[in-house]
Amino acid sequence: MNNLRRSLQRSILALALVFWSTIALAQSDLPGKMYIAEISAACSEMTNGGCMTYTDCILSFEKDSVIVSYRSREYCYPESGQEEDQSHWARFRKTYAWSMKGNEIRVKGFETYGTFAYFDHVLTGKKEMNNTWIPLEFIEQR
Repeated sequence: MNNLRRSLQRSILALALVFWSTIALAQSDLPGKMYIAEISAACSEMTNGGCMTYTDCILSFEKDSVIVSYRSREYCYPESGQEEDQSHWARFRKTYAWSMKGNEIRVKGFETYGTFAYFDHVLTGKKEMNNTWIPLEFIEQR
């Protein structure tokens, strides 16, 4: 009985160490990383074609803070190419404190997308669409 108890205690201790080291690695892994999610897409019709405009939310993590910014990308046809509206980076850029508990990330003062879940280099928040909350994935930019 004592051997079984000792074996069980060692197994629990090993699992706890793996769990806490994973959390510690995740928290130390986020600084210096950038995550991007497409938060909207809109089309506009013109006499000679049309444009698609996409808006992204960008989370840039530092050790004790995260910079939240937005950008717009526009694709117009028949003209080829992409125009990126850099003015959005400056106008909608704010720094917040962040913390991590388990795999949950909280950004103090920025609740737009709720509490984020962190798993396998993806942050998952949520956004409201048609009175329903849907998952919103922020993908790590490598």
